[in-house]
Amino acid sequence: MVDFKVGLAVFGTLLILGLMMTGDQTIDVGETPDNGDSVDTTIPTSISELLDMFSETPEATNEVKAEIQSIELDEKTITINSANVTGQNMTEIETEQQQVETETPLLLENMTGTASVNPTEIEGNIAGYRSENIQISGNQQVTVETPLEEIRIDGNNGLNLELENATGTIETETETELSNSYLEIEAFEGDMVVYPGNQTMMLDGKFYGITAGDATYGY
Repeated sequence: MVDFKVGLAVFGTLLILGLMMTGDQTIDVGETPDNGDSVDTTIPTSISELLDMFSETPEATNEVKAEIQSIELDEKTITINSANVTGQNMTEIETEQQQVETETPLLLENMTGTASVNPTEIEGNIAGYRSENIQISGNQQVTVETPLEEIRIDGNNGLNLELENATGTIETETETELSNSYLEIEAFEGDMVVYPGNQTMMLDGKFYGITAGDATYGY
């Protein structure tokens, strides 16, 4: 899949370079249909337009549930995109204004940022935070550095993950068992829970493409 995109990008770049050398800004492609309707044959005329074509996130349409264990999770940085983030012992956070400590777990609302698993470090921008006793609204930067037993990310969008050695189960249209196998998940949308203590990740949502060992789903 990646090789195909790279090939298209190279072709498009060569095309644009040709246009720049000849000074032309448009190309006529195809013929007008018999019914008289015009055909949209828009071709990018700049490098930025071409990059925009390949930067769109693929649509996640396939359902998946998974339980994956991998020591590589300790080294991964998980992208958080407009998701709610919490953990059963997330009772301390640091915002731009203050250090916040509560007796009950905090929920970070509509967060965009990153999460490192071990050691735990969550940082990014949030729309607010709340627990049983407090509720604060307003965009602000937040950092979590307290070791967590659980990192729960609900409603994440566009997550891409690659693991060289993964063990566990993936349920799509069929069930796949992994044992120290290669795993790549592209454009996952949904809920995920990470348990740093045993390097396990749970997924429940939709995806665009999955490569699990020798099996491929979606795309």
